[in-house]
Amino acid sequence: MKKLLLTGATVALLIASTTALAKTVGIEITATGFRPAEITIESGDSVSWKNSDSVPHDVVVEKTPCKLTLQPAQTSSCTFTAPGTLAYAEPNRNEAAFKGKITVTPPVARSVTLTSSRPHAIFGGAVVLSGTASSRKAGETV
Repeated sequence: MKKLLLTGATVALLIASTTALAKTVGIEITATGFRPAEITIESGDSVSWKNSDSVPHDVVVEKTPCKLTLQPAQTSSCTFTAPGTLAYAEPNRNEAAFKGKITVTPPVARSVTLTSSRPHAIFGGAVVLSGTASSRKAGETV
């Protein structure tokens, strides 16, 4: 039973860590266009557009349901799960600066290896889990 609880806690930790790895990349909309115009994200990441202009702007990402209308100072985002290259634009403007590209790469395989300070967990007792993330970067949140 105790092993089952420890296994369940480990699985929950791994599921939660997958969600925590998704990130958001920001694009600013100004009077002169999108900054940056081209970005690369991983599958499952989000792109956030912030309207820093004094007039409303629309953003449409081709081949997706992502269609945004942003008032001045408003921010909104879309999440992209399918790998590929997506064009986005402000449909009311024809200038090249109001067009951009999002490259969505496949997700990077990640793993977490954990070890326990005790072979058996005792309810109410302390157990220290330590381990390594597959990226081998120190201080990573998992």
